[in-house]
Amino acid sequence: RSFGMAEVERGVGLSRRKKGNDYAELLDGLTVEEQRALLAQLEDEQFRSDPLASPAAFAAAHSEGLWKPYRHLQFISDQIVAGVERNEWDLLLLTTPPRHGKTELTSRWTPAWAVVKHGMRVGLASYEADFAASHGRRTREILAEVGPQYGLKVKSDTRSASRWELERSDAGMWTAGVGGPITGKGGRLLIVDDPVKNAEEAQSAVYRERVWEWWTSTFLTRREPGAKVVVIMTRWHEDDLVGRLLKSVGTQMRVKLVNLPAIAEDDDALGRQPGDALCPERYDVNSLAMIRESVGSRVWA
Repeated sequence: RSFGMAEVERGVGLSRRKKGNDYAELLDGLTVEEQRALLAQLEDEQFRSDPLASPAAFAAAHSEGLWKPYRHLQFISDQIVAGVERNEWDLLLLTTPPRHGKTELTSRWTPAWAVVKHGMRVGLASYEADFAASHGRRTREILAEVGPQYGLKVKSDTRSASRWELERSDAGMWTAGVGGPITGKGGRLLIVDDPVKNAEEAQSAVYRERVWEWWTSTFLTRREPGAKVVVIMTRWHEDDLVGRLLKSVGTQMRVKLVNLPAIAEDDDALGRQPGDALCPERYDVNSLAMIRESVGSRVWA
């Protein structure tokens, strides 16, 4: 069934007046398939009507259909907006399994959205400097492509993948490798995406200590007043960066932890039933079971 614009516009109006995606008034009497179809139309219309509403909306509007607005990615996007625009947290800790789209959203489209909408300087770090710079390069490409639509242009003399700025603005982006130096300006939005490369590296007490030392002595010193910090990673060890932050931050920063396991457990953040897959469009329960069997329970956990 295809829904007319009157139904879609009414749903968009409802979503703007209510917190979350509460379309109960429209969904009554529809089959499950019809509900999904209507919700998909509503989300698509919202993205088109306001591309700057969120990182997810920005990605959906400017990726020419290549970025897919899976439910968990929209949820992550909403958490980022809650901190950046509504000041609900200072430090957002997001834990997710690998290969579920977190990096494309948080390390490319989120910085682009923050630069375009909020004029932010964004700092991003990952386990290796060149890998982090690849995100800076892609974000710069996004700004070069869509920036003119918003009256923005990347400075011609700051086109390095690891450090660039906009013309007539301090907004821009820098990248760094975890454990390495960070020189120059700070940032109003700081992101650490996977500070650990793999499970083997995560087992090294020496490396975990190195990451912590870098976090406290180098990365956090780049926070500008009111800056927001996002850490998103796959967890392989209880004493990783997220584990230490949960133990040590105290009252210094308002922390929000969001755990999105591959297979839902009790009290799931997305409201999934226990045993449901995080992104069944990519990895259904059977696929996840095969991955768990192949990698072993220690790595999976």
